[in-house]
Amino acid sequence: MRITTANAILLSIKPVFAEKILSGEKKFELRKSIPRQEVGRVYLYVSGGQGIVGCFEIAEIISKPIDELWRSTGDSGTSRERFYKYFSGRSLGHAISVLNPVRFAAPIFPDDIRSVESKFTAPQGFIYIEPKSSLGKMLEKHRTVQLSQKRIRLCPLQKANKDRYITDVTSEISKRYDDITNRFAKNIVKIHFSQMDLSGVNTAQKEVLEVRQDRRLIGFTTLTHKYGYSTKSGPSILFKQYRGKGLGIEMRHAVDALCRSRGRGKLYCTCPDNDLKLVRHLLSTGYRIEGHLLAHYTANRGDFILGKQLRFPIAPAATIAFKHNHPYSTKELRPSMKVACTTLIDSWSFNYWGIRRTPELLREINVIPMTKLGYKSYEEKAVGGFSIVAGAKEVGLCCLMPKRGGAIKVSYFSDNGHEDSFMTVMDKVEKCGRMHGKRKLYTIIPLNFIALVDLFRRFGFQGEGLIRQAYSENTDAIVMGKFL
Repeated sequence: MRITTANAILLSIKPVFAEKILSGEKKFELRKSIPRQEVGRVYLYVSGGQGIVGCFEIAEIISKPIDELWRSTGDSGTSRERFYKYFSGRSLGHAISVLNPVRFAAPIFPDDIRSVESKFTAPQGFIYIEPKSSLGKMLEKHRTVQLSQKRIRLCPLQKANKDRYITDVTSEISKRYDDITNRFAKNIVKIHFSQMDLSGVNTAQKEVLEVRQDRRLIGFTTLTHKYGYSTKSGPSILFKQYRGKGLGIEMRHAVDALCRSRGRGKLYCTCPDNDLKLVRHLLSTGYRIEGHLLAHYTANRGDFILGKQLRFPIAPAATIAFKHNHPYSTKELRPSMKVACTTLIDSWSFNYWGIRRTPELLREINVIPMTKLGYKSYEEKAVGGFSIVAGAKEVGLCCLMPKRGGAIKVSYFSDNGHEDSFMTVMDKVEKCGRMHGKRKLYTIIPLNFIALVDLFRRFGFQGEGLIRQAYSENTDAIVMGKFL
C-alpha cells in the first residue's frame, strides 16, 4: 500500500541496521508487525540509548506470505538466513520500503528528547509521533535543518583548477604510496579531459569532480569507471579547513547518488591498513572490508580493499570450467600483436566476467616486449606476457602489467587447464618479475572459476580478498598474491 500522510513513527532499531538504512545499503526494513495508522515517515531510534540518528520516508509497505516477501525484497533487507530466522513460525511478514534516508549531523539523545517530552521512554518496537506534538516539531526541525545543509555538489573539473588538483593529489597521495609523482595526477587529468582512457585494459574512463559547498571549492574526488559494473573511488581530498565537519560523509553520499544515476552497481576503493581514521570513515558510509592486500603498493604496510553495493546481486553465474587439458607452449607477445591481444582480451573478459566492451570503448592494448616491462611506468599501462599456443592455435594469453609499489598484475585467459604447462608459464612470469626487481605478483580471478583458482594456489599464490561483484553483478572475484 502507498503511504501518503505526514504522521510519523519512532522506530527502535539496532545500530548496524540504522547505519545500513542511512548509507543506502538497506532498502527494506523488515517487521513482524506494522502500524495500524497510516504513517509517512520513520525516525530511527538506535537501541542502547544512542538516540535518534535520522529518518526516512516510507515508499510503501509490503505485506506478503514469507516466501513471497523474500522474492519481493531479496537481500535488500537482510541476508536469506537472517530473513528466515527472523520470520520463523510466521505465515505473514512485512517490509517497509525506504525512501530518501536523511542522516542527522548529530544524534538526538534521550535527555534532549525529555526536554520537550518529559515522560518520554524509549520505544520497544515503535511509537506514534503526531506532527503537532512537541516531539514531532522538534524532529521536523532537525530534519529540515539537515536537508537545508545538504549543499554538496559534484561538478566536472574545470581547467582553471587542474593545477591545484595535480598539486594537492601529489602532495597527499605521495605521503602514503610509493612511486607517486605529479605524473600520477597529470595522467588522471589528461584522461578526464580526453573523456577516454586510451590505454585502459579494464578502465573505460576516469572522471575528476570538484567538490563544492554552495559556490566554494572545498576539495576533489576521482572516479575510475571500470568496464561492466563497478567504479573505483579515489583519490579524494577535502581541503584542511573543511575537514572534521561531516562534509566527507556528505561527499560520499553524493558520489553514491551520482554513480547510481549512471547505472553503476558497485563502488570500491583502497586505503592504507594503518590509517584507522580513514577506515572508520569509510565504514561509517556503508563500505565494507573485502580484502587485505599485503605489502602491495608499498613494502612497509598493506592496504584494505573496501566495497559498497549500489545494487544488490542477482543469482550467481554458473561455474566456469576448462574445456581442454592438453599440453601447450607459449610465445612472447610482440607490439605487432596488439590488435590480436585486444580482441582476445575482450573475448576472455566476456567469458570470465560476462562483460563486453562496446566498439567505441575497445582500446588497443599497449603491448611491449617482456625485456622492457620493468622500465615502463605504471601510468603507461603497458602489457607484456605470453600467447598460449596449442598446436597452431592460440588458446589464450598470460598478460603482465606493472603496478605502482613494485607489483605486477597477472591476467591469465585460457580455456586450457593443463597443469604442467601452466606451471611452466608461471615460472617464466616469476623469472620476469625477479629480473625487473619486482616484489610481488597478484591476480584477480572469478570466484566461480574454481579450477583456475586452484592452479594459482598450487603455484604458491595465497588469497588476499573476496570482492563482491567485481566487474559484473553476478560474479564475485578472489584476489591472490605471491611475493617474489
